[in-house]
Amino acid sequence: MKKDMKKLVSIVLTGIMCISLAGCAGNQEAKNPNPGGDSTEVTIKIMSWLADPVQSGIEKMNQEFMEEHPGVTIEYEAVTGDDYRTVLQTRFASGDGPDIFMNAGYSWLDTFQQYMSPITDEEWAQYLPEASKQRWGADGEYYGFPINLQSISYVYNKDMFEKAGISELPDTFEELQDACEKLEAIGVTPFGIPGGLTARLAHSFNVALGHHDDPTAFIQQLRSGEATCADDEAFNQWADFFEYTIQHSTDDVLTCDDDAIYTLFATEQVAMIQAGSWCESALKEINPDLDIGIIPMSINNNEDENFIAGDAADGFSIAENENTELSKELVAYWALSDSGVNIFKEYQMIPAMSNCKYDASELGQILEEADQYFKNGEYFGWYWYAFPDLTADLQFGAIMQSYISGSIDKQEMLDQFDLKIAELEAKSQQ
Repeated sequence: MKKDMKKLVSIVLTGIMCISLAGCAGNQEAKNPNPGGDSTEVTIKIMSWLADPVQSGIEKMNQEFMEEHPGVTIEYEAVTGDDYRTVLQTRFASGDGPDIFMNAGYSWLDTFQQYMSPITDEEWAQYLPEASKQRWGADGEYYGFPINLQSISYVYNKDMFEKAGISELPDTFEELQDACEKLEAIGVTPFGIPGGLTARLAHSFNVALGHHDDPTAFIQQLRSGEATCADDEAFNQWADFFEYTIQHSTDDVLTCDDDAIYTLFATEQVAMIQAGSWCESALKEINPDLDIGIIPMSINNNEDENFIAGDAADGFSIAENENTELSKELVAYWALSDSGVNIFKEYQMIPAMSNCKYDASELGQILEEADQYFKNGEYFGWYWYAFPDLTADLQFGAIMQSYISGSIDKQEMLDQFDLKIAELEAKSQQ
């Protein structure tokens, strides 16, 4: 695993010192598709699962683009939560698909490739990180413009850890258990888990996948039946870990969503939450004085294997339609113009392309610490999108909810994962 992480560093570090949304490429400027002030009215529709703070950054650049391009209107629609995939499929099926849309890559390419225009020859494609080429690459073409690097791990309260006497951060399962005992000894509930959200539960499922030397190859083995979750060492370790976290969490796991665990954490009712780097602004709105950091979700006692999950998480694809060229001009503006130099600092994001430097200390506590994990190669990717169904992660999360409710036990949960993977694979072959 450690050797594999070193390989991953050489592939991915090019995407750590980078940009994506905004252009930080010196004095490069995107081309103007209407240099003469053509009054032709054109509307570019963008569909995304990202609301604020990212939405505000994109809309700021969109406004500047529209000011420079008379007659162009850009509409940004955020469809958050699990509804995004269904809405996107429905829009394209009805002939009303967006011009630019968020695309998770991997199996999403199989679903939407017929609607997409490749970006391989665009000027900004030279700055794509290798990881995103893998995620949004198919048949020798690239289809994704990666936005930012994000992390998924445990966000913890530094003050509560100090009060509990936790002097060294846990990076093994045994150390995590010891930390939980110390927290409970001072009357603190260790974990807040968003069990009401199947997608968030699947983020935990992803940890088991990340404990393989080649997670995408392992997923192919699961899909072909050459491997099973039930017989896999990492999945069995993860199941024990998951059981422990549920036992040491709040009593209302199945009714907790992001807002609920953010409130529990920000009001210091729990010491750790499973969350992503996107949560900091919401937490600080509730409690500006929070002192927070991140630690891995450690499922075993080998500290060289317990990393955070991190990836060039969010990417846009461009539809093939009458507005394709203008859409590409807009994305080029995001990627190459000077207007977005301060976007990442202002909206606290680590960029995902290699044409911009950044200061992680200006991006908030979570991303500053995540940046060190990224630079050290102590992370694995987000792999749930590699299963052959846009809702595979939601279906895995639903199985985890059955376990949380007591309807099935740990072994049955692993067995049901295998049955679900076989079912998804069979449907994909029809």
